[in-house]
Parts: sequence; C-alpha cells; structure tokens
Amino acid sequence: SFGFAASGAGLGASASWAAAIHSLAGQFRGQRVAGQALVRRQPQRWEFERVALSLGPAQLHLEGHWDSHPLLEGTLVAHDLSRFLPELAGQVEASLRLRDATADATLTGRDLAWQEHRAAVLSADARIHLDDREYSWLRLRSAGLQVAGQALAATRLSLDGLLREHQLEFRSGVGEDAVELRGRGAWVDARYVLDLNEIAATGPRAPPYHLEAP
Repeated sequence: SFGFAASGAGLGASASWAAAIHSLAGQFRGQRVAGQALVRRQPQRWEFERVALSLGPAQLHLEGHWDSHPLLEGTLVAHDLSRFLPELAGQVEASLRLRDATADATLTGRDLAWQEHRAAVLSADARIHLDDREYSWLRLRSAGLQVAGQALAATRLSLDGLLREHQLEFRSGVGEDAVELRGRGAWVDARYVLDLNEIAATGPRAPPYHLEAP
C-alpha cells in the first residue's frame, strides 16, 4: 500500500510534472517494504527529493537533480542478496556522486554468488569526467573468483585516459599462471570501440599466447 499524488501536463520533452509516493508499506518476497519518493520533471531537468526505499535489509537513497549542471548523490546497501532472489548470495554496498560533469562511483561486494559463479571480493572505483576535458579512470578488482567451475587468481581491470581515447589493461590467471591483455578504448557518439593490441602470458604453464593482429 502507498499514497500517491501527481500533477502536471504532458509526457514529451517539454513536459512539466511532479509525482510523489509516500507511506509505502507491505511485503515483497517475504521482505518488509517501506519508503517514499518525490520526483519532479521540467524541460531539461529532473529533480529527486527524499527518495528512500527499503526492501528487507536493503536500502536505497537518492537526492539531487539532473540538468546541464547535475548534482546527484545516491547510495545502495544490501546485506543479503538472497532475500531478493534465492539464486543470489552475498552483500553489496555502492555509492554514486555526480557533480557537474564529474562522476565518482564505488562498489564493494563480498561473498557474492550466482549459480556456480563465486567472488569472495569484488570492488570497483571510478572517476569519470563526462565532458571529456580531463582524464578519467576506473579500477575493477576481484579475489576468490570462480567462473564456470574454474578458480581464478586475483583479477583486475583498469581504464585510464579520456573517454574518447583511453588505455585498457586486464589481467587474470589460474594459480601461478596469468594472462594480461592491453588495448585502447573509445566512447564516441554513444558507441564503445575496443581494440586489443597486446597479450602477454606469464607462469610455468602459461601457453605463449600472442596476437597476430589487433
């Protein structure tokens, strides 16, 4: 059950409206649900106020506005993913802060599982400059990773540079053997292109991989 109020006109690009949900309460998949949210829509602008939703032990918060000079802050905390879907396991904490053209994001997951896939630790940190005037970076790391029954050593992915041209490095392995991929990526006109130009293998059992061409 919930209370709902809305007013405004139109649904297109020039629409202006507001909608509020309050006193949200009830059950979903056996979990207690509660929350509230206020969303306003104006031409070229979205506003989010007092967006606070909880599902069992999980909580989502969002506050701010999205326009030509956005300011958004959001957090997500879920201590038991199995309460959403039985085939999931683990806990996740994530945060996002967007100010003007700079986005800072973090994500930490522990004891994650989906079907036969596992990750003891999965973390990501990123600072993205959406206007592409400064260098952006992203770091993705994992440990205790099992994919399709194969145990992998510490895995990492890094991207550094401008959105339109940046370096990419990916490294993963099994035991003492590891493979590292290097390349260049580009995000232009809502399209991502990745060229891998180097592969390197290390370890006593690693095959001598090489790329004949990018």
